[in-house]
Amino acid sequence: MSRPNNLEIDLHDSLQPLALLRVNQTLRRMQSGDRLKIRGADPSTFQALMRLLPEARFAITEADVQPTGYLIRLTCRPTNYSGSDPGEDRPSAPTKGA
Repeated sequence: MSRPNNLEIDLHDSLQPLALLRVNQTLRRMQSGDRLKIRGADPSTFQALMRLLPEARFAITEADVQPTGYLIRLTCRPTNYSGSDPGEDRPSAPTKGA
């Protein structure tokens, strides 16, 4: 089995439609265990990304919104993930920084 990838996307200079396309293309290529870090500045893009991520396929490990931007970290779940582990729930709301 291959080693999981650590991927990163910086969306600070991307308009929302292009940002969503870039992230969606990356998500489609991700394999079980791969990790992705997404950084950007537009709060509406953050909200759209949170709706884009299917819970069955990705575990969000961090979703943080600051005045200067946002950060999302996620891991691609195994293909046989059932969603029955209560320790792997999606964050209910992003953390707002000072």
